Order: sequence, then structure tokens, then C-alpha cells
Amino acid sequence: MGECIFCYYTNLPIEVFVYENKTYKTCAICKATRAKKANTKKNTFANNINSEKTSVKTISIEEISNHIADLISSLEHNAILSSTLYIKLDETMLCAVGTDVEVMAKLIVDEIEEGDNFGWM
Repeated sequence: MGECIFCYYTNLPIEVFVYENKTYKTCAICKATRAKKANTKKNTFANNINSEKTSVKTISIEEISNHIADLISSLEHNAILSSTLYIKLDETMLCAVGTDVEVMAKLIVDEIEEGDNFGWM
């Protein structure tokens, strides 16, 4: 008998902890529910990316400030800006930053601040 670490049901038979031929500390019902939610989120994200309404533009890190400035200059008074950016980092940039996510995020924020003249926290 075991206890699920996700739903905390106790006295469950051992076979309940087998999901896709592997044994887990989480019961198969919780694993299946979580997998279904993850697939739903993944599909929703993919559908948003692929929809005709969403325009996705991949830009290099050096173009962020100009891109943000262009977005802001094209706004009407009291308009809200919403944009999705995918930033393409070239090999030299990745070599300079390495795997330090904080440095990479700081670099991106600095470029955005340069484009919109706003201090992001």
C-alpha cells in the first residue's frame, strides 16, 4: 500500500503507481491528469503561434531597441501595446553569455530599455 505525493490518497495498491510501464510516487490518475493538462497547454500555445491573427517576428538581439521604438511610435494616444517577441541569439552572443540566464535576461532588458526609454525592473 502506498500514498500518492500529489493527491495524498493513502492505502493505494502498488499497481496504481504504474503509469506508462514506469513506477512513480504519484498515482496513475494524477499522472494522466497532469499529462492531459500539459498537452492542452502545449496545444493552446502551438495554436496561438500558428493562428493567422498572431504575427510572430524573430529578431536579433541588436534589433530589439529599434523594434520596440517602432512599436511605440506607431501607437495612438492611450493605446495598449502587446507584442510577442522571439529573440534570436547568434553564436557569438551565446558564447559571450554562456548558460547564465540572468546575464542573458539583463542583456535583453537593457536592449528593450534602450528602445522604449523606460527603466524595467
